[in-house]
Amino acid sequence: MNFRKYKNPALIGICTFLFVAAGVSWWWLPVLLILPEISLLAYVFGVRVAGRIYDIFHHSTLGFGLLIIGHFTGNIYLYMIGLGVLLNYYLQATMGWKTSQWLPGVQSMG
Repeated sequence: MNFRKYKNPALIGICTFLFVAAGVSWWWLPVLLILPEISLLAYVFGVRVAGRIYDIFHHSTLGFGLLIIGHFTGNIYLYMIGLGVLLNYYLQATMGWKTSQWLPGVQSMG
């Protein structure tokens, strides 16, 4: 049995559980899911720059780092932004996203 196909949905569930456990309003969830898309503003600097910045904002390490820093410093904003980045990343990975949207054929960093 291939358990890899269950990894991303399980991580989405864990992130959702952490979101609920944080006790914030539900309206934050859609806001946090689109937050990494702000990186699309880098397009004004060119396609190659935008592709790299987009990939950095959609990297799971950024999400985990912000989540951990927010947890240990008690900063709910960093914690929630980290959760948003992770949820965005795992939802895209579950849907089959494998390459940068700006540089087709270039493997994403996540």
